Amino acid sequence: MICPRCRKTTYVIDSRDIDCDAIRRRRECSACSYRFTTYERIEPIKLTVVKKDGTKQPYQREKIIHGILRAVEKSKVDRHQVEQLTDAIEQDLLACDIHEISTQKIGSIVLRYLCKVDDVACLRFSSVYKEFTTLKSFEKEMSKLQGKKQGVR
Repeated sequence: MICPRCRKTTYVIDSRDIDCDAIRRRRECSACSYRFTTYERIEPIKLTVVKKDGTKQPYQREKIIHGILRAVEKSKVDRHQVEQLTDAIEQDLLACDIHEISTQKIGSIVLRYLCKVDDVACLRFSSVYKEFTTLKSFEKEMSKLQGKKQGVR
């Protein structure tokens, strides 16, 4: 890797796993002795997302994280848990072994994982994902969620 300060070669001082798919490396420049940290992550998913209107765009991990963060706002779910959820969701997306996926399919996968973590966040995400237009549809979803929870216990 090239030093960001002097553009010379650097070497690794220390490496640590920070997640199952990321490595933190401390580096030092052999010329100017500048130290810095880099993070290595598995190459992002090469996936195209098909939106409701038929337009296509590249998959962006940040959009899933943003959606989950909005849903878990004011809950006890922290950023680390959101990252772990996103990692699990991406593993499911990779397991599909397809190159194009609809926003509806992504939403259903996110919803499945989110419901395991926080009921309120699940309902909040569901209200956006399923586009509730009436109070009745919201109540129906809440009843479904309660039924699933009672069936698990």
